[in-house]
Amino acid sequence: FNPGGGLLENITALRPQVQEVVVVDNGSTDLEPIRQVEKCGVKVFYNEENLGIAAALNIGMKYALERGYTWVATFDQDSKPPPEFVKRLLEPHDTYPNKDHIAILSPVYRDEATGTVFQHGEQNGEPFQEVVSTMTSGNLVKADALARVGLFEEDLFIDYVDHEFCLRARKSGFRVLESRTAILNHNLGETEKYTKFGLTFHATNHSPLRRYYNARNRLVVYRRYFTSEPRWVLKDVLGFFKEVSKIILVERDKEAKLKAVGQGLLHGFTGKMGKRA
Repeated sequence: FNPGGGLLENITALRPQVQEVVVVDNGSTDLEPIRQVEKCGVKVFYNEENLGIAAALNIGMKYALERGYTWVATFDQDSKPPPEFVKRLLEPHDTYPNKDHIAILSPVYRDEATGTVFQHGEQNGEPFQEVVSTMTSGNLVKADALARVGLFEEDLFIDYVDHEFCLRARKSGFRVLESRTAILNHNLGETEKYTKFGLTFHATNHSPLRRYYNARNRLVVYRRYFTSEPRWVLKDVLGFFKEVSKIILVERDKEAKLKAVGQGLLHGFTGKMGKRA
């Protein structure tokens, strides 16, 4: 959606690592970067409007399933995979004892703005570990699991689309594995570092619109998966309170963001889904 000039560079880095690259454009107003990619032989699907990340992912997923691919890699437009990234992602599949139970292979993420590495648990010498959920960008999704679990939920539009899919896959008996050797640089909002009350922390500075979807969809996911994943839900609730605290303490447009959070929670409780009007 309205990608910058680095799109072609990112896709050029990805192309040697996979059999085919597909781009789904979600109603961009500036199509020049996408046209450049298309001229290089990459297949592009054009949506006339922004249908949300879930719908865009599903367009690519359906194409991959129709073509008979075994794995589908999902990338954000600003994600640039390093050399042999996909190969490293696949390494856990070779050693995991229950290969048929794998739904997703996920990388470790490094925030490009701060250099912070986000991974689950501590390094234990193992090449991978099982996780409950992960972000979409840089994932490898197994086509067999996708066919059984279903596609991404389009009513969520954006935010928690990835977590909902992971939790649904786990509820169906599948597993999500994080590869310790595959590291992907990732931009999480407009992350900045702050120091308050002697504490140093990072805030994402997401827009009010993103705050709306984030709050609404969190509540939807909590209500749906608390029974099957209570520890994950409780941990994420704590993370939600931290995010709201950061909005109050350091972020810009506090009033608009807090209002969006409140509206999102209300709509999540009442079941009002889809694209925000």
